[in-house]
Amino acid sequence: MLTVHVATIGTNDPGDVPPGGEVAVAPRYLTPNAVFVQTRTSGGSAADRPFHLVVAN
Repeated sequence: MLTVHVATIGTNDPGDVPPGGEVAVAPRYLTPNAVFVQTRTSGGSAADRPFHLVVAN
């Protein structure tokens, strides 16, 4: 079975525009029920950014 992970920079406030940035998501090695999420600024520096994550299989 194929599992798909999708993440986007986001916010939980419907009146806010999310901050600029990038997000990457990948399965965790040897941990089948976990994902790794990394957020960065638009320039590529590591940064805490809010995000939305969808996992579908």
